Parts: sequence; C-alpha cells; structure tokens
Amino acid sequence: MRDGFDPATLAFERLLPFPPRHCSQGARRQGRFLKGPISMPWLERAARLPGRALHVALALHHQSALKRSATVMLSNKQLAEFGVDRDAKRRGLVALENAGLVIVERKPGRVPMVTIVEL
Repeated sequence: MRDGFDPATLAFERLLPFPPRHCSQGARRQGRFLKGPISMPWLERAARLPGRALHVALALHHQSALKRSATVMLSNKQLAEFGVDRDAKRRGLVALENAGLVIVERKPGRVPMVTIVEL
C-alpha cells in the first residue's frame, strides 16, 4: 500500500546542504576579519578600559595580523574605520599604555609606533 510517503525526502543531506570539504581557504575567507589568537587576559584587560580603548586595541591587533608584526604604525585613517577619531585614539593609546598592554613610541608630527605587549 503506497500512501505517497517517501522516506528518501527526509534524507539529512537534502535538508541541510553542507559545503564541500575541499573548499579552498580563499573561498571561505572573503572580506576583512580579525585574526587570532588574542589572549583572553589581554582582551579582558583592554575591555575594562574607558572610552574607545577596546576599539583601538582591536584595530591594533588587526594591523598587527596584516603586517605580521607586533609593532605597527596606527594611523587616524585606519582607526576612522573603527569609529575612532584622533582624540579618542590618543586617549585609547594612553589607556592601553598605562594598563601595560602596549608600548607607544611617539614622535612629533608622525604616526605613533605601537608594540603589543603579550601577557
């Protein structure tokens, strides 16, 4: 007796199509992303700081991953993408520096050189 019910229509693969496992890395990583790992104690300390310090910290880690270096130059243009203006950048860097998370080398009229300190 056929009632029109076909168990094959309930196959898991048909309901939830998964991407093939042979996808290349480039196909999955489109657009910008934050690369880790970032140590949780470092991130937690940065998150407790006032103002836009966490925004500055995340922008630093983003630049650090792109440059593959713990020391990066952090421009106002890069931080503008994170919603941070130049005054907030200055205050954020001071807060991160006072918390022992970064070392900042400042020169008049130049972009600061910032080194991320691992905890």
